[in-house]
Amino acid sequence: MVILESPYRLFLEPLLEYIDQIYSKLEPNETLTIVVPQFVSQSRWAGFLHARTADTLRRVLLMHQSVVITEVPYQVK
Repeated sequence: MVILESPYRLFLEPLLEYIDQIYSKLEPNETLTIVVPQFVSQSRWAGFLHARTADTLRRVLLMHQSVVITEVPYQVK
């Protein structure tokens, strides 16, 4: 586990910077797997509010070759 310090509650920028550092060190035959939580909610509004960060992260990571995105759903009641 790696803990990234982030000023001003930024999430995506420090994470993407860290992923880019790892990605730049990949050998041609290596694959990077990123596990992204998928928030599952009973409430439509809660799902909408919490899913935006993960969706943005997935969209950015889809542009990288040799990156596999694994979604892990979790429920909060």
